[in-house]
Amino acid sequence: MADQGPVIFVLVCALCLVLVALEPWADTKTTPNDEATDALLALNRHKYDEQTVLVNDKPVQVRMIQDPTGAPSDLFVAETQPANEPQVPRAKPPHMNRVQPQAGNTHKGIASVFGLESNNNIRQHPDWLSLVSSKCPLAHDKVLEEQLGQWSEISMDMLDMLYCERKHVARISHVNGELRHGSWQLSMDLNRLRSSMWLMQVAILRAKDRGNPIPDFELVLNPTDKTSEYGIGNSRVLKEERLPLFCNAKCIGDNSISFPIMFNAQLGGAAGEMSIDLYNGKYAELMMMGQPRPWLEKKPKLFFTSTNFRGNRQAIFDAKSPNVLALMQVVPISEYGDYQYLVYAFGHSGWSQRLRELAFMDAAMLVESSQCHEYYQSYFEEGKEYVPLKEDLSDLDQALDDLIASGKGQAMAKAWRTKGLTVLGLPCVLDYVEHLLRKYASLQQFTPVLRSSWPVYHLNATLSHYHARQMPDFDLCSQWY
Repeated sequence: MADQGPVIFVLVCALCLVLVALEPWADTKTTPNDEATDALLALNRHKYDEQTVLVNDKPVQVRMIQDPTGAPSDLFVAETQPANEPQVPRAKPPHMNRVQPQAGNTHKGIASVFGLESNNNIRQHPDWLSLVSSKCPLAHDKVLEEQLGQWSEISMDMLDMLYCERKHVARISHVNGELRHGSWQLSMDLNRLRSSMWLMQVAILRAKDRGNPIPDFELVLNPTDKTSEYGIGNSRVLKEERLPLFCNAKCIGDNSISFPIMFNAQLGGAAGEMSIDLYNGKYAELMMMGQPRPWLEKKPKLFFTSTNFRGNRQAIFDAKSPNVLALMQVVPISEYGDYQYLVYAFGHSGWSQRLRELAFMDAAMLVESSQCHEYYQSYFEEGKEYVPLKEDLSDLDQALDDLIASGKGQAMAKAWRTKGLTVLGLPCVLDYVEHLLRKYASLQQFTPVLRSSWPVYHLNATLSHYHARQMPDFDLCSQWY
């Protein structure tokens, strides 16, 4: 048998050569909603076609061959090939011709390449220390009062009622430095839950490194578009009780607490992936799209596009002013910067995520009034940084004509963009999250307990982390049924 060893070795090598000849990319894998999918989504967001990484201490080329434009549940293909092997030419559609990273840019592991940090390595990120030491110039007191002013105390019973009765929510616990979550009826918007927990965890780590840890807390979060008064069905509890629910937006007088839940839409990835690199990269892209250009070179019109007439948007298309240009089509946000005036019209939910993009624009902004809005809108000053409009937009023509005649458009555009860049910068977003969680924790009339059966969150957790179901106690919930 000892003499047969070399022969077997040669045969195995020959078989390997045949397999490689048949399929040069022999290491191809198809993976649904796992680490490879997350890497591909982040790869697309970073606009890299391929990247050299170290896998098991060997240089490997990673490239994306299918643009992930579908739902997060779609299948994507990740391909790897030894970096020193000749590249196999493959045709790519025009939208895949992206900017390449600098030559020789290698990283230790897939997560590092795509900016998906872990709890441990985020502190080694080159921007971490500056993020920890940076100070947000905004005053949060007014906004925090809007969000939490209606509660003098928050009880565990409130959270139990919400978790038992409300569909599509997650219960989030922070105890002893560990962030955990449980859900049992949440079947949608897991990507938003993912991005929300990233912001919470980074705010927690940042506060700890500043020497002032965020106290333990437990809360209930609704990642859908709806606020606290929507989607409650026939639940007597949800109709009659004042239960604090973290939502995207808050409406006047309701039980919502606005949290940056959907920020991944503009400042992260479609599957909810978030990282310092990804946030800063998307932020820089929006800055470029809305960057100032000579005011007189811009078209002196109010520009608006939509694919529907939701809410009161019809009024924009019916405007009589010759200074209004409304198009029923999709137009890249980068083209909005060609106009001196823009309008925010929220649609059917009382708020719209489009405002996050408009906040980067160097344009005089006219803003539809609403009972509902995301927290950051409250930082903008009416009359100085934007012109308010009636909710039915019936005063659009007059307000626009008055603004043009005043000659204040250019100064207002500069003030609007300056505030937008500040309020949506990562330091100020994390500041808001930290202050909100601190104030919320101060209202708790209970000591949060360790939810040991709930999964522990890590910054690079993939979407599969959020599929776990944590059923509430039946006897506890039955008292409200």
